[in-house]
Amino acid sequence: MEIDKKDILLEDDQMLVYYKHAGIAAQTARLGEQDAVSLVKNYLRTPYIALVHRLDQPVEGVLVFAKTKEAAAALSLQEMEKNYYAVVRGEDKLIAKAREKGETLLTDYLLKNSRNNTSCITTKEVKNAKKSQLSFTIKKIKKSAAEDKRVLALADIRLLTGRHHQIRVQMAHAGMPLLGDRKYADEDTVRISREMGIREPALCAYSLTFYHPSNKRKMNISIVPEGKAFFLL
Repeated sequence: MEIDKKDILLEDDQMLVYYKHAGIAAQTARLGEQDAVSLVKNYLRTPYIALVHRLDQPVEGVLVFAKTKEAAAALSLQEMEKNYYAVVRGEDKLIAKAREKGETLLTDYLLKNSRNNTSCITTKEVKNAKKSQLSFTIKKIKKSAAEDKRVLALADIRLLTGRHHQIRVQMAHAGMPLLGDRKYADEDTVRISREMGIREPALCAYSLTFYHPSNKRKMNISIVPEGKAFFLL
């Protein structure tokens, strides 16, 4: 498998910005499994490339790679502004209220379970629990069947902390699980997702804002999601 040049969003002597598709791991230790790091290395024909931040394997979106150690250090020190699209399902009144409110801030404490690769919401008193914050706005709503009191909605999410499965866990806890999410969504949403043919969490890191590692120019890289779930765009 080779990198598709149309997925290279930006490249210069300091860095490369890549559109990672859903299903491709950002980086993996599994023998024989293709990942974004190896794809970029093979494309550049270089032994050194640094992955500045990560995306979960089922998530599509913008990834930044540094070509030099100096660029990696400069980029890693930044708090990049990360925006995601998610297609969620929730009670019509809950979604409507969130849309009317505008921006909603969610603050929770997440605890990671490495044994089963999940995270859950707990209290701040629990050992190793990490404060997790995101804000979101509801952009579009699509009503389901007349008898269904739940609707589909496009959420624009700004990630304020970077925790394991954070968006999926917090949105599900708030009553708005992601389509295609088999780990954290309720059984009915899993069923609806399956009927729609959506097999991965409907989540895309569509926008990344940061400063260039050498000239310090503010940059914004954005994409339009290709996933089947993003029909609301």
